[in-house]
Amino acid sequence: MARQLELEHEILADREDPEAYRVYGDWLQGEGDPRGELIALHLKIERDEKDDNAMQLARSLLEREPELMPQLNPWSARFHWDRGFISTADLDDPTEEELAMVLLHPSCAVLSKLVVHVEGAIAANVVRRIADAVSPIEQLEIDHAVIPLKLGTVPPIDDTFWDRVPHLTSLKLSNPGLFATFRHDRLGDLQIEGDAPARRAVEPWQLPALTRLRWSNPGRHVDQLWKSALPALRELELCYRMGCLFEQAEASPFVAVVRRLETLALPHTALLPQTAIHGQEGAAVAMLHARAEQLEHLRSLVVFSPRGLPDQSIKARLPNLDWGPGR
Repeated sequence: MARQLELEHEILADREDPEAYRVYGDWLQGEGDPRGELIALHLKIERDEKDDNAMQLARSLLEREPELMPQLNPWSARFHWDRGFISTADLDDPTEEELAMVLLHPSCAVLSKLVVHVEGAIAANVVRRIADAVSPIEQLEIDHAVIPLKLGTVPPIDDTFWDRVPHLTSLKLSNPGLFATFRHDRLGDLQIEGDAPARRAVEPWQLPALTRLRWSNPGRHVDQLWKSALPALRELELCYRMGCLFEQAEASPFVAVVRRLETLALPHTALLPQTAIHGQEGAAVAMLHARAEQLEHLRSLVVFSPRGLPDQSIKARLPNLDWGPGR
């Protein structure tokens, strides 16, 4: 299959510009590559979503030209197409070779989103394959279903990984622990489910563009957060006790981050010294009253609670408060 790296770079410079795709499609058709026709058909459908004939021709082309798609088990690989290329790849438990096949396939030359579901200690080896070549990925989701105890014996993914995903803006990690640390200039959205997101816990995260962080279970590894300056962070959703949040922040670089926040979201149990508390909404509101001066600058203060707000007086003190159903 034909490729023209300069024209692919033009697409990556502005993925929303259909003209860059049209130019590449014309060049590919001149080379006799069926992807050129597929790009033209997808652009036609984009202009007229009711063009059933173009839709049928695009489906037939993909069936007739199997080399346009990575040859994986359809039950374990789902692809979304856009303008002649795979824009999203969702893979269940791929081997290292299968992931490499997808990432290096010409149809994934401008891949925007990659979702990988993987189990066990082999996860680190699989994810490393993303860094085999400079990747166009903007959104990466790693659903690491199990972290066995022996994961500690598996070398973490080192910092060179971040240099190989220069376009990355969104990262979602489930049961993390695969990376040595976090270091990226463009990453703006980070979602972490589980503790120990980075192995080198003593190092601060170097994420100057991070604007949104959601961390569901930081536990004792929340110290990684206190060490990090995060100058662009404006939205924080954290399952962590609010009292400790402010006490820890006041003694670390994170104090400046808290003062710059626009949105803070907490489960109501995170306001209290204990966890898994039910029926103590009144105590949670008392904590909000005690910390009101440190919270009033927020544009939005969201407290997730399964029950209604027991004391409406807090709304007068904190009109930015949104007390709603738990997650």
